[in-house]
Amino acid sequence: MIIVRTNCDLATSYTYAWTSVIITAAEQRGINVTVVEGAAVNMQNFARRVEKVKPELIMFNGHGTKSSFFDNDWKELVNLESSRILKNTITFARACDCLVELGVKAVAEGCIAFIGYHKKFMIPRWHSKTCLPLEDVAAKPVMECSNRVVLELLKNKTVGETVNNAHRWTEQQLIHLIYSREPYSAAALQAVVHNDSSLNFVGDALAKMSW
Repeated sequence: MIIVRTNCDLATSYTYAWTSVIITAAEQRGINVTVVEGAAVNMQNFARRVEKVKPELIMFNGHGTKSSFFDNDWKELVNLESSRILKNTITFARACDCLVELGVKAVAEGCIAFIGYHKKFMIPRWHSKTCLPLEDVAAKPVMECSNRVVLELLKNKTVGETVNNAHRWTEQQLIHLIYSREPYSAAALQAVVHNDSSLNFVGDALAKMSW
C-alpha cells in the first residue's frame, strides 16, 4: 500500500501524525507500506511510486478540493486529468471534498473503489495540545473515526463493509461524546457528526484487499 501524507500547515500536521497508527497496524499485519512524504510528494514522483509498487491500496492525507488532491506546495498531486493513475486500486482520501468529482472520475478511469468525503473534513483542536496532535483530546475522536476506514480495509473487509463498519464504529463514539461533560466534547461531537455524514464511496462495494 502507499500512504501519501502532506505536512504543510496545522491541519495537515494532524492528518500526518495520525497516519502513524495506520502504518503501525499495516506493518503488524506484514503489509508493505510505502510512505510518500516531504519533498517526495509531487506528481512525477508519485506516478513513479505507483508504477513501481503497484499498490492495492492508496491513502491520501492532506488538503483537497472536489477535483484534486494537493501536495505540500498546494500544487495538484492528482486531478481529474491524472486520475487514471489510481487505476486498479482502492483509494481512500482523507481530505476535503475529493469524493465529489475526483472519486467519480477516478472510478470511471479504472479505480476499483474510491472512499472519501463529499464535504469538508473537520478537525477540532484543543488549544493546549496543538503541537501534540496525537495527544489532542478534541481531535482524537475525529481522527480515530477516520482511521477506522483503513483499519477495516486492513482486516480484509469489503469496501461496502468497511464504510458501514466505520459508520457503526462512529456511532459508538457519538454516544460517548453526547454524554461526556468534558469541555472539548461539543467541538469533537460536531466534527464527528459532520465528517461521518460526508463519508461515502463510489465504485465496487464488494472489492477488498487480497492479503
